[in-house]
Amino acid sequence: MGRMPWSNRLTVEECKIIDIPWLRRHDYFCGYRRGGIEWKNAAGETTSSIGLEVWVDDTMHESRGVRLTYTETNTYTGEKTDLDYTVDLDTAECNFGGMRYWFICPLV
Repeated sequence: MGRMPWSNRLTVEECKIIDIPWLRRHDYFCGYRRGGIEWKNAAGETTSSIGLEVWVDDTMHESRGVRLTYTETNTYTGEKTDLDYTVDLDTAECNFGGMRYWFICPLV
């Protein structure tokens, strides 16, 4: 069933994502790393961006986590809100070595 034609809500496929495989491919699980992600439109112009800090080394912090920093703009009022929050990470050892990382939902 799709969404109703009069709905202006985003679908899951239209949302921006940050996932563990992307962070692993870009070597964010190396102890501590800062960086960011930019999303671009078809013309190559940046439409969204987010700052990232990832730490998995227990000597720097009490826990493992990902810090997300970005500015959200209200579509109707144009009001900007700076957001800065941390999502904790959990780990599980793999059978053949290495670690698997998991996001812990910040709402629980």
